Amino acid sequence: MPVIYLLAGSCDRSEDPVQAPVILISVSPDAGNTTQTFFFDLSGSESRSSRGTRLFSRWDWDGDGQWDTPLTRLLKYEHRYYAPGTWRLRIEMVNLDGGSDTASFTVPVERGYSAPRPKLTVEPSEGHIYTQFLLDASQTLDDEDSLDQLSFRWDYESDGTWDTQPDHIAHTIHRFSEAGFYQVGLEVKDPAGLITRIKAPVTVTLEDPRLIASFRWSPDSVTNDTAITLDASASIDPDFPDKPLQYRWNWNNDAFWDTEWLTDPVIIHYFDEVAFSFVKLEVKSHRGLLNDTLQKIRVYHRNVPPRAAFGVSTQTGNLRTQFRFDGWFCRDYESATSKMFYRWDFEGDGRYDTEPTHDVVVLHSYDHPGVYQPTLELTDLSGGTDTCSTTVWVSNGTNQTDMIRYAGQFTYENIGTVLIGDQWWFSRNLSTQDTTKFYLQTSINGWERYYEYGNLYTVPGATTCPEGWRIPSKEDWARLFSNYDEEELFDALLPGGLSDFGLMMGGRATGFSIPSATLAGLGREATFWTTSHPLSAEPSNKWIVTFYLAGKSISQGYNPSEGKWYSVRCVKDR
Repeated sequence: MPVIYLLAGSCDRSEDPVQAPVILISVSPDAGNTTQTFFFDLSGSESRSSRGTRLFSRWDWDGDGQWDTPLTRLLKYEHRYYAPGTWRLRIEMVNLDGGSDTASFTVPVERGYSAPRPKLTVEPSEGHIYTQFLLDASQTLDDEDSLDQLSFRWDYESDGTWDTQPDHIAHTIHRFSEAGFYQVGLEVKDPAGLITRIKAPVTVTLEDPRLIASFRWSPDSVTNDTAITLDASASIDPDFPDKPLQYRWNWNNDAFWDTEWLTDPVIIHYFDEVAFSFVKLEVKSHRGLLNDTLQKIRVYHRNVPPRAAFGVSTQTGNLRTQFRFDGWFCRDYESATSKMFYRWDFEGDGRYDTEPTHDVVVLHSYDHPGVYQPTLELTDLSGGTDTCSTTVWVSNGTNQTDMIRYAGQFTYENIGTVLIGDQWWFSRNLSTQDTTKFYLQTSINGWERYYEYGNLYTVPGATTCPEGWRIPSKEDWARLFSNYDEEELFDALLPGGLSDFGLMMGGRATGFSIPSATLAGLGREATFWTTSHPLSAEPSNKWIVTFYLAGKSISQGYNPSEGKWYSVRCVKDR
């Protein structure tokens, strides 16, 4: 139990106004051995200072005249003696006035005996059945005895049977004969007969990271239901390069191997699905050690002919117009758009005007008026071909034409323009929506229809047209019509007409969403939005302009706009 020492200074300090503190120490235990820790509590000490109760103390644990701790405000200390004897402790205590006192007392310590504290490391911690594992306990400590006085013995398989006799060697090397997870047991014993046992984990597998598992395949471009040759002959055991290997394959990296162990490194396989296949190869050495590799193989469709499709900046112009033919809409399963070959027949006369090149976009002007069927022949890298064509009208007109490029909703748009009177107009209907939403009739849901007729829109907003352009007003349409006599107006606006306006009959639709809208009039009529509405009526009423191909008539007037889908042209002043 703890003993309390009351230690006050004994010198006469009656003439000194600074008083020394009263040292009160509780020691627990009052006697012990070398395995115990002693606790010293100064909490009962008295400062005797008018400036406060704080105290500072330091210790000389062995009475050698050297302070072993600095002055601190700690009131509780602990200390352990590793050698037996009667130890004289000395303490100095200082208060805030600078008053100090020292005192000493003794603590008897007998010889005690503690068990060893083993430390075991395994290097490497994981290996195979031919790995030499170093089991090292050389960092083991014992409070009373040196390392060479301790004895060690080992249980390698964790089976409760010691595999070695006790000796003073703190390390050993061992090779495990079977794969598995082991807890290597170590027993350390000191001269007093005290024993400590610990375990360390070791993982033993058949995996040999030095084995090189490697394979390649041909052809490089793999297609489904086509023979592919996989060659693992580059695999090798660098420690035994002359020894043969065995091979097995897993075609989709699942839990089951698809082949038995094979001696031939070359195998032929057919992939059924068009997907990424993760193929695993495992190799086995003559010693039974393993390693594997995993590679991703892209399996394409067997070469499917490409899909040719192109857009034209405008389908109507004159001899001064540069038509932009854009093949970026071509698609192929196996070939990138930029890697395929493009050959153009601008007149549609069966005689190609260019050689096959990688030029996806070309420009062309026509020397004579007429109606042409420009045709694209597309060839992919496997020799598959496809063709497509559209119609281009070239007039005798003399209006200035141009082309603008702007960011549409899903891609950059290139669209032709024409100067008619003092206004610039788009020379084809606006088309800035995803083509998968173009009309509802799947039979005409193609790129050629998209560029020929444009999109249908609900009431267009201020940002529908590119910057600098606007939705026409009622007055803009009137200015357009004023450039031609009434009897020649309709023909002048049609594709091939003198205006090069390129009026296309995009039809109209009724409904409140794309899926529910009903299309009518495609190829027979065209209705266009304006921004004009009557001041005395609902703002939702809009002035619309409708062209009817039959009879070549034009109808204009205010109509309710809700649930209506019409074509859009953009205009700007010169």
